[in-house]
Order: sequence, then structure tokens, then C-alpha cells
Amino acid sequence: MESNDTEEFNALAEEHQQIIRDFEEYHEKVLELTGDLSDWKQISDRNGMQIYTQSAEGKGKYVRAEGEFDFPASLVADYACDTEIRCEIEKMLKEATIVEEIGSGLGYEYARMKGSFIFSDRDFCTVRHRKEEENGRIIITAYSAEHPDCPKVKKAVRGTMHIFGYVITPNSEDDQKCTAQLIVHANLGGNIPGMIANKVVEANGKFLHKLNKKLKADSEE
Repeated sequence: MESNDTEEFNALAEEHQQIIRDFEEYHEKVLELTGDLSDWKQISDRNGMQIYTQSAEGKGKYVRAEGEFDFPASLVADYACDTEIRCEIEKMLKEATIVEEIGSGLGYEYARMKGSFIFSDRDFCTVRHRKEEENGRIIITAYSAEHPDCPKVKKAVRGTMHIFGYVITPNSEDDQKCTAQLIVHANLGGNIPGMIANKVVEANGKFLHKLNKKLKADSEE
């Protein structure tokens, strides 16, 4: 950590410091999942973004998306983490809010997905950590967690986010460009048929394309 980052970390309560330490396992898992493609099945290659799936341990699928951005890694990460931007570009989202921002990249978030005529809304409470490495690479990881300000709500089924993550890597020849990768493994809960649940989770892979469109639109204003 740089000195300012170390000071911010040391100022946190011990329980929050421990959560950040424990996140290393999740960061490593996301890095592993965004590595070799040999076990992945490609399901889409459009608009410069590729989407893949892989069977997850136990149940469900991992979804992986990746593509090139003509924007700095830090800007792409900021946009990806902005709850207002996420609600604007992701039509499946009914609500996304920061429940608590703790410091040193650690925070709790709430998200609610719109249901349909065959299933209810789904919502998630997650803890998230953003890690910025000396080489400029940014890793953002989240998983389901409880928080007193994030109770279950009526007319929504609480889902489980096993792991969610971004790996955003600056271009080695041009730091105004980067590669972004996304990983999702979620259980929507309730009694949604497996095929439909998988399709809903796979739709998360399209987020990077929507994010790139938003960045381009804002840069042209």
C-alpha cells in the first residue's frame, strides 16, 4: 500500500481491516477466473465484447465478459461502481444504492432487479472491495453479506451473490486505454426454472458493452 492508503486502512476498525484481508481470497478467485479460457464456452462476440460461461462448483454458472475500452482504467472502474450510472444503463436494475461506505475501498451495497410476469423481483446485499495495484490494475470484488441497514424487503426474493468482480487492466502501451473483465456467479433464489435463471444471470455479461456506450456518449458531450 502507498502511505496514504496505509493510513486510511490503519484508521479502520479491526473488524473492517479483517474483512479487507479476507477479500484477498476473493480477489485471487476473480483473477483465476479471468485467466485461461480453456474451460470456458463462448456464447457471444459482439460490439468488441466477448461473453463466456462455465459450470460453477455445485450449481449454476460463472459468467465472464471482457473487452477493450478507449478510456483509462480508473475512469472505467469509477463508472462501473457508480450506482446511478448502473441504474441508468442496466434496465434490469430497479434500484442500486450504497448502504455504507467504510473506507479503503470497502463498502456495502444494495441492488434490486426487476422481476417479470413469471417471477418476483430479486435483491442482493453485498460487501464490496476495490483494490488498486501499483501497476495500475484495479480489482473490484463483491459477495453477499448481511448489513443492519440492508434488511429483506417485501415483494423481493433475496438472492445470493457468490462472487462478482471486475479486473480492469491498463493498456501497457497507452494508459488512456484498458481491458475490462467481468465475473458473475449468482443464485437468484426462489423457484425459477434453471434455464431461465441461467439466462437472467448471463444477461449480466452484456453490462460491459452498455458501460462502454455510456463512456463514449459522455465523452462526446
